[in-house]
Amino acid sequence: MTEAEITRYDGGVGVPRPVAAAVAHLRRRELLAPERKSLSDYSDSDARSVHFVARAGEQLAGYVQYDPEGRRLRQLIVASEYRAAGLGRALVAAVRDEGHRRGAPELRVHAWTDSVGFYRCVGFRPVGEVQVDGPVPWLALVMPL
Repeated sequence: MTEAEITRYDGGVGVPRPVAAAVAHLRRRELLAPERKSLSDYSDSDARSVHFVARAGEQLAGYVQYDPEGRRLRQLIVASEYRAAGLGRALVAAVRDEGHRRGAPELRVHAWTDSVGFYRCVGFRPVGEVQVDGPVPWLALVMPL
């Protein structure tokens, strides 16, 4: 795996401004544009979630959230130059550990269909059918903790 440091932030509080700006840019490019949404669409979940930011040196390498209300992994994004290096697995592990620490019996994710294979490889199993209620088809998956 590419060496990256993963830092945990509660509700986005205390995220240094340059890091927050880099995360916002990554989210807009990789997540929000395909979903046709904006950061404001996620303001409630952003406030209640635990954020994990992965940095390789000064570069933003990846990002993910744990939503304790829904016991969900949300918005896993790995920058293209860090893909296939184990960083996605490390970010999932950070969220899994957070859920376990909080006593959650399982971890859920709503995964875009093109990423279902990755989630299956890290221990998630599908529940239900593919949903096509927006611009990006997705599937609910669950991982026992």
